[in-house]
Amino acid sequence: GLEAGHEEVRLAPMIERVLQLAKRSDRFEGYDLLLRDERQLTLKFESGRLKETALRQEAGINFRGVAGGRVGIAGTTDLGRAESLDDLLARAAASAEQGEECALAFPAPSPLPALAISDDRAAAMDVEHLAALGFRADLEACAAPDTHPVLPVYADRRVTAYRPPQEG
Repeated sequence: GLEAGHEEVRLAPMIERVLQLAKRSDRFEGYDLLLRDERQLTLKFESGRLKETALRQEAGINFRGVAGGRVGIAGTTDLGRAESLDDLLARAAASAEQGEECALAFPAPSPLPALAISDDRAAAMDVEHLAALGFRADLEACAAPDTHPVLPVYADRRVTAYRPPQEG
């Protein structure tokens, strides 16, 4: 299946590292970030046959900070090197130098509510189960007169977003 748990554990320290780096840098009056972790399995059917399978995975961090009253943003998908997180903050600060003046009000630290943003049953489906679903749907579409469908079946593993407020 497309298990979710181990990726969240691996990415959590990066979130904390970016927050610590931003706080220690003293470059930003306020900041937040977005972590995105996405995996998508695609099965394509044509004329009652499985024609193609693909697995796409992408993870990244987007940082938004206010420096000198101006907003700067930067993002990276290079999560394997510690230097990339330092570079992320440097690029956000450089972006703020050219950014719009904006008085963003970041919320005070507080517990984040639990949000159900995915269906774990769908995310845990294996290729065999998805193929059976896609095959059935493709056969139904092929039964319609004058159609030659290409029917994709998608299973999105999970999209995880974490936007911590700046500490006072």
